[in-house]
Amino acid sequence: MMTKTVLLAALAATALAIPAQAAPQPIFSIEKNDRKAMQPKRTVTLFDDGSWMYDEVPIDTGATIHRSGTLAADTTKTLRAELAAATWTPEPIGITCHAITSAYTSYRAAGKEVLRVQGCPSYKLDEHSAKALADVDAALAAAWVTPK
Repeated sequence: MMTKTVLLAALAATALAIPAQAAPQPIFSIEKNDRKAMQPKRTVTLFDDGSWMYDEVPIDTGATIHRSGTLAADTTKTLRAELAAATWTPEPIGITCHAITSAYTSYRAAGKEVLRVQGCPSYKLDEHSAKALADVDAALAAAWVTPK
């Protein structure tokens, strides 16, 4: 009995001594939503540790599709650097469009919406931000798309 008590006390002390790891923080997410066209809401999020999470919420009461994984460390490092250099500055393209649709794509960096594409935009992103967006989008799409 004494041995069990000592063993349990040692295990408890060990468990308390292990520092809790902070949860990974989202560094970028893409949300596509077109409910009027009866499309599911799709969200993919990249976290600072390279992990990613994809959720697809159907328009009906069907089950949510959830996938997750981890990007390669070198890919994550490159994407982190590109996102850090992005200023998310819109630049005019010389046209004005006021068309609005219910469909939109929202891009978030560190939890803050940095771009919303809805209807026909009359701007483009600065060069660094456009590259970061394209590279993150491509890396995440390649990660979560199920091979056919």
